[in-house]
Amino acid sequence: PTKPSLFGFTLERLALGTYEKVVTCTTETKLCDVLRILNQRHYAAVPIISHDGTISYRLTVKLIFILRQLMLQES
Repeated sequence: PTKPSLFGFTLERLALGTYEKVVTCTTETKLCDVLRILNQRHYAAVPIISHDGTISYRLTVKLIFILRQLMLQES
């Protein structure tokens, strides 16, 4: 018998992602608050919601690290 491909499973079946109590931030959220959320909930990313209710982008731990590195290089 052949094993099923992982690509055939849903994200929920693979236990990837968050499906309850999803936390979002807005473009007005302070960076320190986003970092607190990421840290307290052990998230790798949080969706940023624009004023019209659509997802503008995802702020990730990796992106924050890159931004920090760039800021340190400029100073």
